[in-house]
Amino acid sequence: MTMQLKARNVTSKNTNIDIVSLKNCLKWSEIKQFPAKGFSAVEGAFVGVHNNVLIIAGGISFLNTKEQKRRIWHDDIWVLQKKGKDSFKWIYAGKLNRRIAFGASVSTENGLICMGGNNSSGFYSDVFMLSWEEETKSIKKHILPSLPQKCAYGSATKVGD
Repeated sequence: MTMQLKARNVTSKNTNIDIVSLKNCLKWSEIKQFPAKGFSAVEGAFVGVHNNVLIIAGGISFLNTKEQKRRIWHDDIWVLQKKGKDSFKWIYAGKLNRRIAFGASVSTENGLICMGGNNSSGFYSDVFMLSWEEETKSIKKHILPSLPQKCAYGSATKVGD
């Protein structure tokens, strides 16, 4: 599938933004399936990019049968690394300190910052950073100062450097 974006010039009082037509700027293709231990999907994971790899950590899967609906919380860290022009490889990179989902994450030049989240035990205010170490093909975890209160279902973005 190919997606085409079209835009026009936008002008405001303080800023003149020139947006050009971006023909075929996004191309969608399927890659090797995410290795989520027998589950077809993982939702609410911490996701971002650092050192040219995609990092996916934690998340939740739903196991639905006629008898029950069960939540499966994850603590696995996975990295998707590009191996060639159209070739990718999943690398298992360890575990988080707990099974957790629905936190906020943002990519920075130093790593993927992960904030808050929840699981079946409650909500969390933890903040940590996951960085990809290319030389050792491993994730390094850095503990950062906690949020002022517990939270989940948020979003994050980076402004400036």
